[in-house]
Amino acid sequence: GVGHTLTFDDREGAIEIAGKHMRIERRYLERAWEDHTTDEALPSDLRLERRSIETALSMMKRDRGVRVAQDASPEKYVDTTYLYQAYELLGLKAEAM
Repeated sequence: GVGHTLTFDDREGAIEIAGKHMRIERRYLERAWEDHTTDEALPSDLRLERRSIETALSMMKRDRGVRVAQDASPEKYVDTTYLYQAYELLGLKAEAM
């Protein structure tokens, strides 16, 4: 969709829109954009993937001091019971969690 394209293709536009809706310093918005578009936290097709969740967990530990168990895995946070069935119905190839 349009928001997806804007997020990945228009760095300045995405940061400007985020800045209008959040009380966050620009430097943090820039870092968040970099993290989410280049470190696999948000795949360009917006699909839920193991590496995306692992990246998000790493960012939470790094930036927010969130206590995440050392043995934490994406499976601890995401119930994939219906995920693969949904991918199949949508005709998408799913990466194994």
